Amino acid sequence: MKKILHIDTSVRRTDQSIESYNSISKAFGRYFIDSWMSKNHQDEVIHLDLGLNPPEFISQEWIAAAFMPEQQRGEK
Repeated sequence: MKKILHIDTSVRRTDQSIESYNSISKAFGRYFIDSWMSKNHQDEVIHLDLGLNPPEFISQEWIAAAFMPEQQRGEK
């Protein structure tokens, strides 16, 4: 079994009523994944949409936590 990481970065959606407003890159990516999965049912797809759900910006607190010894880290 393979794992595929599918990352979209366009802020455009794919459900607009006017077709030309939709994201072409997202549609292309979805087409690829659908084609792949039709032949590889057992594989897993992890989908991240960074355009519509961007990660938080790195802060001073994040940097400090990243360099903190593992035994001192909390659950978060």
